[in-house]
Amino acid sequence: MIRISLYFDGRRLDVNGCGRVRLMINNHSRTALLDTGVKVAPSQWDAPSKKIVRHPQRGNLNAWLGKLLIAAEDRTRELALSGAAKDMSVTDIAQDLKARLWGSGDTGPAHPFREYADKFVATKSGTTARTYRTMLNSLDRYDPKAAARDIGAFTAQWARKLDTWVTAEYSPTTRNTFLTNLAAIFHQAQRDGIIDTDPFADVRRKTVQTRKRSLSRDQFRELWFSEPQGRQERKALDLFKTSFLMIAANLVDISRMTEKSIVNGRIEYDRAKTGKHYSIAVVPELAPVLEPYRKGGKLFAPLTKGSYDSAASYLNSGLRRLAKRLGLPPVTFYWARHSWASFAAGLDIPVEVISSALGHSHGSAVTLIYIAIDLRKVDRAHRQVLDYVLGD
Repeated sequence: MIRISLYFDGRRLDVNGCGRVRLMINNHSRTALLDTGVKVAPSQWDAPSKKIVRHPQRGNLNAWLGKLLIAAEDRTRELALSGAAKDMSVTDIAQDLKARLWGSGDTGPAHPFREYADKFVATKSGTTARTYRTMLNSLDRYDPKAAARDIGAFTAQWARKLDTWVTAEYSPTTRNTFLTNLAAIFHQAQRDGIIDTDPFADVRRKTVQTRKRSLSRDQFRELWFSEPQGRQERKALDLFKTSFLMIAANLVDISRMTEKSIVNGRIEYDRAKTGKHYSIAVVPELAPVLEPYRKGGKLFAPLTKGSYDSAASYLNSGLRRLAKRLGLPPVTFYWARHSWASFAAGLDIPVEVISSALGHSHGSAVTLIYIAIDLRKVDRAHRQVLDYVLGD
């Protein structure tokens, strides 16, 4: 009887301390392993449940592995029912599964584009994952055969023709997002050693003037000191204030913060989107804003109920409604980040301090190895911005 299960192979960890998740195939006391392409740290694998845990993308990765396991089980069931499995060694079965699941030899492309792309998107979450899926669905409309084509078969000429179509179909901003996301998939395939050349190497993103999303000092103060109407607007304004007082922390990160995130008077957290570590001083203005929302160990409990996306949409709607009543632009939570940066720049705070506060890279990679921005400079800059915006 052929048995298939997921197995974490921790015998050889990579430079990041991660091992590979593999399909384990057992047949007549013989075993073979097939790599799934998924790598996690030993602490992120739960052997009893054969699930990924404590990983930012555990939901998407477990879904991908579950889909792969079901496909493998279906194929071995076919082999058993047809009688073919009786004369096959475990190595033969593994090769058959490899051909069916990933493609090899004359059975099809070695790396079908859509299969590879879906696995890549499974490492993303939320809005980012939805943006990638929208792009892939649009690509199907342009080139219905792209999904089944080997990822190494795409050429620079194909990429240029696609660029012409995307430019005619979409706005400049959407075009840039479309091509950037698609190119990211090919870049990853190049890093994985699957393809040698990048078909998008000569396709340039066009500079698009970003719409201003910062408030003037007077507009900001009007919003900050306004009197919200109803619970939705109150929560929205308090969350906007929370974000600004944490140097524009985004909603996902705020939703994950707990009492344990505060260490020695600082909020310590890793940004969900980039994994970059942040250390923000807890300013005196933050405690009274957070106090009504601290519950169950969470710093801002209302964001943790139900779907995060629906909660964020609900609160953004409340913020925009409040801003409209005040005669302000259609403010969203992202305006806290732009406004903080604009105020800091207006106060002549050095750009490298602003970049460090917002988590952006600045300078050359080599320079950054030797120069670390002093957190005290960031703390002083933040205090300077708050005193300028909120002070009399």
